[in-house]
Amino acid sequence: MASINLRTDLIGSSFLHYLLPAVSGMVVKSLYVMVDTIIVGRGVGPDALAALALTIPFFALFLALSLMIGVGGSALMSIRFGRGDYEEGQALFSQSIFLTFIVSSLLVAVGLYWLDDLVLITQVTQ
Repeated sequence: MASINLRTDLIGSSFLHYLLPAVSGMVVKSLYVMVDTIIVGRGVGPDALAALALTIPFFALFLALSLMIGVGGSALMSIRFGRGDYEEGQALFSQSIFLTFIVSSLLVAVGLYWLDDLVLITQVTQ
């Protein structure tokens, strides 16, 4: 595996080194959603396809929030590790995991409490 030295390597090559995995991950996620939609639409029918269409935005929201917390937490943790402060880095990791759990739990609770209203909102906007 090639290592990256951010002090000496060119910015363009370092950027591409980080960009390609990120774009590849988004392409794979999009393909997953597309193939899942095709299989559900053909195999189960239009009612299941409608249910899937209602859940995909929430799936994207959960993914975006978890990535935001995970990437931000890992960047802060890496900075602390780079300074040699391993205890604070571990504490930041634990806080990121705990925050992800709290945010996910709150979103699930809100979604379950207002499930009927959320379904009606999505039907009106389509």
